[in-house]
Amino acid sequence: MIPRTPLLTTRYLAIRQLNRRHEAVTTASCRYLQTTVSTPFPDPAGKKPQTDYTKEKPVPPDLVQRYKGPPGLPRLERDGEESRTSKLRKNLFFRLLEYLTDYEKLIDVPKKLVAASKVMINGTKLLVKDMRDFAWVYKVLSTSGNWKQASSTLTRRQLELYMNLPSEMYRVAPVLLVSAFPLMQNVAFPVALMYPKQLLSSHYWTEEVKAEVALSEVKVRHKYYRHLLRDLQKALENIKGTPLHEITLNALRKLTVGGGHPSTEEIVALKPVFTIGGAFSLAKINTLHLRHLMKVNGRSFWFLWRHNLREHANLMREMDKAVMRENLDTMSDADMATCCRIRGLNLQGLQRQDLLDYMTKWLEVSSRLDDRPSSLLLHLPVLLGYNHETRQWDTASLR
Repeated sequence: MIPRTPLLTTRYLAIRQLNRRHEAVTTASCRYLQTTVSTPFPDPAGKKPQTDYTKEKPVPPDLVQRYKGPPGLPRLERDGEESRTSKLRKNLFFRLLEYLTDYEKLIDVPKKLVAASKVMINGTKLLVKDMRDFAWVYKVLSTSGNWKQASSTLTRRQLELYMNLPSEMYRVAPVLLVSAFPLMQNVAFPVALMYPKQLLSSHYWTEEVKAEVALSEVKVRHKYYRHLLRDLQKALENIKGTPLHEITLNALRKLTVGGGHPSTEEIVALKPVFTIGGAFSLAKINTLHLRHLMKVNGRSFWFLWRHNLREHANLMREMDKAVMRENLDTMSDADMATCCRIRGLNLQGLQRQDLLDYMTKWLEVSSRLDDRPSSLLLHLPVLLGYNHETRQWDTASLR
C-alpha cells in the first residue's frame, strides 16, 4: 500500500471538495430545469429527452391582446390600429422596395458574372413588380372596414400573392442586401445560384427548379396525411353514440378501407362535426392534431396556432370565391396547376381534366360552407386527396 504523503492528501481533499461542489450545482440545475422546462429531464441512463411538439410556445402578452376577437386575414390589424411590429414591417418593406427599384444601378458586375447578374437582375424586376402589387392589395384590405367585402374586389392571383410573397421575401432579401456591397457580388451571386431553393425566391428559379420545389413541398405535406387521418379517428371517440358518429365513421372508412374518397355530399354532411363546438373544430382538437393540420396545409406558425389557422382558412375561402368568379373552364393550364398545388395536389402525370375534376370537387364543398366550419376546409386535402393516384406515399407515415 502506498503511504499518503502530505502533498497527495492535500490534492485528494481538494478534488473531493470540487466534486461535492459540482454535485451540488448539478442537483440545483436539475431541480430548476424540472420546474421550468416542459420536456422531461434526461434520466441517469443517458437517454436524450424527446422534444414535445404537442405544446405551443408561451405567447407574449402583447400578442394575446392583439389577437383578441374573431379572426380576420393574415397580417391585418384590428379596428384599423397598427402595432409597432406592423409599422416596422411596413417601413422595412417599402425601404426594400425603394432599394430594389434601382438594384441594377447599384451593382458593379465583373465580366465573369455577367450571366449570373442577368438572372439576378431579371428576377429582381419580377420581384419588384410583385411587391408593388402586394402593397396595393395590403392597402385595399387594411384600409377597408370590411375585409370580406374588400376581398371580393380582388382577383385570385392577387390573393395568392398576398399569401405567398412574404415568405419568399424573407428568403431572398439577405442575398439582395449583401450583393449591393462592393465586390460582394463575386460571392453572393454564385452561392445564391448554387442553392436557389434556400436563398432565392421563385422569381429567380428556372422551370426545372420550380418543379423540384413543388415536388419536395408536396412530399412534406403528404407525409402528414396519415397522421391527420389518425387524429380524426381518435377524435371520433368523442362523438360515440351520437347520430353523427356513424356518418363520420362511414366517410373515414372510405379513406382507410375502401381506397377511395367520400363524395362531396358526404363531406358536406360532416359540417356539424367541424363547426364550433364539434369534435373536429379547431377549438376542440388537441395541439398535436393542430400541428399535423398545419403541416398538411403547408403552414408554420410560432404562436397562436388555432387563431392563425382560422385566418389561413379565411384566406383560402376568399381564394376559392375568387376562383369561382373567374370560371374554371376559362382558366389557363398554369393557373389551374397553381390552384391545385396550393390545395395539396401532386401535379406529376396529371392532365388538365384531372386538375379540373379535383378543383370542381373542392369548390363544390367550399361553396356550401359558411364562415364557421373553417376546420373542414383545412381538412379537405385529406378528404379529397388521401387516396389520389399521385399521392406521395411515405413509408414512415404508414407505421
